[in-house]
Amino acid sequence: MLAAWWLSTCTLPIVQFVFPMLSALGWPRWAWLTWAEVFAPAAECALFAALVTAQSNGKARASARDMFAIVLANLTSFGVGELLRVSGMR
Repeated sequence: MLAAWWLSTCTLPIVQFVFPMLSALGWPRWAWLTWAEVFAPAAECALFAALVTAQSNGKARASARDMFAIVLANLTSFGVGELLRVSGMR
């Protein structure tokens, strides 16, 4: 859970504050949102892989299952956020 919190702490500010600013440059919502939702799990997978390698002194590598869990968590978060937005609750 600590790793999940740390990963989100690293990527959430960029997703929440940087990518929406692209709309001021004329990017449609779907375009910057797509880039944000690709960036977040990719960056989190890279950070997690680096963390696992560093913690094990290069003896362990993050597994495909770890990466799948990161991507699934991001997709779930995105889906719930979109449902809340569409329902008017956010």
